[in-house]
Amino acid sequence: MNEEKKIVRIVLTGGPGGGKTSAISRITSELSERGWYTLVVPETATEIIPSGIKVGENALNVIEFQTLLMKKQISKEKLYGEAANMLKAKKIVIIFDRGIMDSKAYMSEEDFSKVENILGVDFSKIAASYDEVIHIVTAAKGAEEYYTLENNSARSESAELAREIDERTLNSWIGHERLFIIGNENVNSFEEKMDRVMKAVYSVIGEPIPIDIQYKYIVQIKDFEYLESISSYSKITQTYLESNAWGKEIKIKKVLTGTDNQPCYHLVTKQFMSKGKNLRSSKIITEEEARELLARYDITFDEKFLSRSLTKERYFFVYEGQYFNIDIYPFGNDKGVLEVHLTDELDEVKLPDFLEIVKDVTADENYRNINLTINKNML
Repeated sequence: MNEEKKIVRIVLTGGPGGGKTSAISRITSELSERGWYTLVVPETATEIIPSGIKVGENALNVIEFQTLLMKKQISKEKLYGEAANMLKAKKIVIIFDRGIMDSKAYMSEEDFSKVENILGVDFSKIAASYDEVIHIVTAAKGAEEYYTLENNSARSESAELAREIDERTLNSWIGHERLFIIGNENVNSFEEKMDRVMKAVYSVIGEPIPIDIQYKYIVQIKDFEYLESISSYSKITQTYLESNAWGKEIKIKKVLTGTDNQPCYHLVTKQFMSKGKNLRSSKIITEEEARELLARYDITFDEKFLSRSLTKERYFFVYEGQYFNIDIYPFGNDKGVLEVHLTDELDEVKLPDFLEIVKDVTADENYRNINLTINKNML
């Protein structure tokens, strides 16, 4: 039986001088030893700025520059995607040295929307196509003595500006389903920081095993307006194809982002292991594929078929360098389910001070989404 081709798309992002170049070298080296073919998509800004395509008094304005940059980024992503499909290798990782949403850090929301309209594309759809985003925090934030830009002639940011860009870049990616933040806290060396990058990579490619470290809490939302002001929003409908007593579940996730009316569909397989640990894999599928799967499992495509479906609103935000999401259910009143994903099980969860923690339900089977479809009185 022929092995099915597997293509994984990972974005490396972050502020200047965080270690992306070293991370790319480490990823390509380690994965090649494990039999993976690695494609690296170079940073577009670094390619075009030294050639004279840049913002300036006698050069381009921001919208002109970003339109050209993002047009080239989209073209490169298509090119590398086609190359991955042509390769004879069965296990392929495409590493993006920055992705489509990085440009948002250098523009206003209004200008970002203008570029989107000029190019006639939906940037959120492109962002959703990445399997994972790894934000590597600049050394200028927590490891200032190691901050340098000697390896990138297109960069000239001071440490203060680097910290500002790092925060803006991180905010540009809030809302992605798998965003990992690799900071400088609680690491004893740069090598240990790179170890955490590799843990995030292994968690999505499934080697050695795709362990997802997740903690879950019931929370009381004290100030909903504040939560909205710091969060990115999506509406999710999950339909369960399979679920068994041993903790395995297969589901289709329909995701609507912000004001977007065009959903993305994800096929997710999860195996619950122990408290805070899951085996997880996910891939984007088309609406047609979603319909075919639902038909195969004899499930009506209509969202009103609710006996195996659950709809929720999800708010993503960053707090103290950790990536959280809160799920709000129609039956939850003023309570929600807070989740945080970590790269190391020894990391301490930094619970947000603007939420009242009702209880830790990480190991409580009753609060799995599949069980909430049956018993909506748990919240």
